[in-house]
Amino acid sequence: MKQTLLNLKSMASRAINDSVMRSTDISAIKDVEITPSQRRDVFRVSLPAYDRRTVTLQHKSSDAEFSGQIVDISIKGFCVELPAIHVDFMPLGERFRYLDMELPDQRMTLSGDAVLVNLRPSGKPDALSAGFAITNRDPYAERALMRAALYYQRSAISWRV
Repeated sequence: MKQTLLNLKSMASRAINDSVMRSTDISAIKDVEITPSQRRDVFRVSLPAYDRRTVTLQHKSSDAEFSGQIVDISIKGFCVELPAIHVDFMPLGERFRYLDMELPDQRMTLSGDAVLVNLRPSGKPDALSAGFAITNRDPYAERALMRAALYYQRSAISWRV
């Protein structure tokens, strides 16, 4: 949990340097409650239901494309809710290309490579939540994901207040 708090403070510091946040927003980050279930080494934030965005995925060995709704994001990856038919039979470790990921406060969409690292049941019938780790992250993608995570975190804080 200490590592998570350090990562959150580090992200906030970088955001200040990038002029992403106003100084008044930093006080809100200090008060964010991080539960013990946040066990990852990188902060992850859920997208609100009203702002779920889509991403297109393409399996590396196929030209077939399918889309899903982004459930959560972090600097290292994302989780997508997909129809089970697209990923149910795939083993973990399969490589994909993600295309046209639209994130808030960004002029361009993100595209790159990702590896399937987790499959879990979704709240929707006949759907799965598929976790992907982004491979070969460039500085632009990492920065865009960090800004998006902070954007959604600020939105969640403002809804609580």
